[in-house]
Amino acid sequence: AYRKLAMQYHPDKNLDAGDKFKDIRHAYEILSDPESREIYDRYGEDGPGGGGGFGFGGGGGGMSQEEMFAHMFGSGGFFGVGDEDFHHNHRSGSSTSSRRTKPKRGEDISHNLNVTLEDLFNGKTTKLSLEKNVICGLCHGKGGKANAIKKCTTCDGGGVKLVVRQIGPGMMQQMQVTCPQ
Repeated sequence: AYRKLAMQYHPDKNLDAGDKFKDIRHAYEILSDPESREIYDRYGEDGPGGGGGFGFGGGGGGMSQEEMFAHMFGSGGFFGVGDEDFHHNHRSGSSTSSRRTKPKRGEDISHNLNVTLEDLFNGKTTKLSLEKNVICGLCHGKGGKANAIKKCTTCDGGGVKLVVRQIGPGMMQQMQVTCPQ
């Protein structure tokens, strides 16, 4: 299937399909390697860390240099240059990027269903009743009554405080320290 799609969408044959060809090649690289396929099946495209798990830099996927610096220094790059959220992040102690990540995929569910060949041929449909864990609407999964659990105002509940200090003219140092509260 890969070879057929690669031939169909190759940039030499189809000039407008360069991006499609890259997607096909990326999918083949993940699915052809049993180890990376297992990681993909379990965690999806983002990998176990949730931040671009397949490659770093070139090679068709993963985290670009800009994303790496945004992850390390906040969404504005080096020490918040050009970052409107820098001052907010500095005050709240949050160094997380403003990008939203996809929710992680849950475990696969296996269910045995007895069907006959006739049922398959006729396209019989069957309804399944499955149990699903749902986050509590009252406490939102935090385990307490509404407004009973307060978020730390120093670190915004992250447990880490961002400390920025000037170490010279035009030079700043940024450190993460454990929140004292």
